[in-house]
Amino acid sequence: MALERVFEYPRILRRLRSGPIGKLLEGFCNWLLEHGFSRWTIRKHLFNVSHLNEHLGGPRSVAHQSVSLREVEGFFRAYPLRCRNRQAPEKHVRLVGYSVNRFLTYLRDSGLVDSPPD
Repeated sequence: MALERVFEYPRILRRLRSGPIGKLLEGFCNWLLEHGFSRWTIRKHLFNVSHLNEHLGGPRSVAHQSVSLREVEGFFRAYPLRCRNRQAPEKHVRLVGYSVNRFLTYLRDSGLVDSPPD
């Protein structure tokens, strides 16, 4: 499994695999490995994308087979506001956005993005 190649601790692995996009993160990790990303960079991307996972419902929500652009847009609207309340630096919000966009690239390449109907 790809996540075991990047993370050792069972608690971190459980956290990443839980929630609505937990299963998709395994594929994303594998995609990052195939594209030559370092373990450190992969860890940063996965931790950043875990904020999207939390936004979509947390560990008790139903697993997603794909992600809709509407869900990601909702995250991009809500997350910066939540971070401002916690006084997180703008750089953090920008890096999370970068990782989520990289995740969207993986989803598009894999045919796992549900586009809203026109």
